[in-house]
Amino acid sequence: MIIEELFTDEYFQDHPSWEGVDSDEWFGYTQEDEDVAEQQAKYKAPPSTLKHNEESMLINEHLRSICLSKVNGKRLYYFRCRFGQKRSDPHFKSYHRELCANPTFEATQSMIKLISYEFLKDMEVDQWKDLPQPFKDLMKDSVAKAKSQYMKSIRLHKHSTHGNIYQVRMKSSNSNGSGSHDKLVYCNYRQVTEDLSHEPSLMDHIVSVANVGSFRHLHFGYGSKNNEIVEPEGRITRSQTNANNPKDPLPTIWDNWWYSRKNEHHLCAEGSCANLCMNLGLIPMANFIKHISLINNVETIIKEMGQEQSGHKMKNPQGSRNGQFHDPILKCLWLLQLKYHIGRQSLDTLNSFRTPTSTLNDLECITLPTILSLKSISYGEDGIMCNHVVAFWCGQIIDFEHDKSYPLTIDNLNFACGYGRKFECVTKGFSLHIPSKTWSKYCGQYVYPLVGASARLYSSYSSKKRREKQGQETN
Repeated sequence: MIIEELFTDEYFQDHPSWEGVDSDEWFGYTQEDEDVAEQQAKYKAPPSTLKHNEESMLINEHLRSICLSKVNGKRLYYFRCRFGQKRSDPHFKSYHRELCANPTFEATQSMIKLISYEFLKDMEVDQWKDLPQPFKDLMKDSVAKAKSQYMKSIRLHKHSTHGNIYQVRMKSSNSNGSGSHDKLVYCNYRQVTEDLSHEPSLMDHIVSVANVGSFRHLHFGYGSKNNEIVEPEGRITRSQTNANNPKDPLPTIWDNWWYSRKNEHHLCAEGSCANLCMNLGLIPMANFIKHISLINNVETIIKEMGQEQSGHKMKNPQGSRNGQFHDPILKCLWLLQLKYHIGRQSLDTLNSFRTPTSTLNDLECITLPTILSLKSISYGEDGIMCNHVVAFWCGQIIDFEHDKSYPLTIDNLNFACGYGRKFECVTKGFSLHIPSKTWSKYCGQYVYPLVGASARLYSSYSSKKRREKQGQETN
């Protein structure tokens, strides 16, 4: 078993121009002196957390200038960041308040030696100078690599008096840029509570993960979007209407029966499914989804449904692992199928729904009630990806974080993804296949929808076409 640290500094080589230069003489102090000072600072500071690592990436990505200072014979260098448009992002100004207020900090020897010695030796004292472009590119590349993986789940692997060992599942992008893969990391994750306890949806679960014999997995799913507009100083950058309401609010068809503006518990999948069912008239289904929205244990949900005698296959449903759901969309679809016999059809997101324009055109053809996972990217240089779940039917977006449905437009897809974000594509989607008897019983006020020409937008259609093509080639 390999024990790794979750957060490690990127390994860099000194710039070749430093070869032959006496670093101790140049800086006026030794690397060992700096290491001792850093170690002493670490003892006084809390352990590295997700926030600290996020700020390290923000700094590396936005480095712009450097200044030389001489103190008691020592050469000290200072970096300054320029965050540009990010300063208008309320989440950034609130979550990274200290960094935003003072984006200047002392650089270490190791960072300075990534810069060409030829560039540094001509610097004048107390004069700010733009950093060389190759150095800035190097820092941005390190951030891009760091963003290529994220945590999917965590569980206790071994309890120890010297610190628990956790099994963390990471999702990593392939080095060739095509697709991704999962990997398991075993680590002494001492700062797990600090990293995760800021999320209300995780507060009740963190302690139980570390309990011996709990066998719990804590899975990370779809997040809540951010439509906050009030900055820490109290200054409002956009009007309340623009930030918290879609650009094209009308026409609206339904009032959402269950919604949460802030979505503190990250229930956009369960909330959208429940509201879609309620708007259709599937009231028992909507109520049950809300009832089990905070439950991810498969056995517990089966007991709540009163179906303890279900077969083995139903106790190991798609979207679950080790008896715990990690995909809330599949959780909702599974219980609709098991308890109410409502099937599903998967959208063909490999060939359709790939851009904002194609998504708009493709959704206009969809006639069945549908659940969508929307992928978005933040505006600006950071380019952080995020997913948010909504429902769609009759040309309307049903969003758990809004009190009313709103029409399908590209601007409204951007709004659905959150403040400061741009919709990119649909990562997954499922249309509900409701039996005609169930439809007649609960959804009688609406005409029974037929798939019709939209059949081409489903995975089953693409698979059928591939089989037909293979059969023709064989003949």
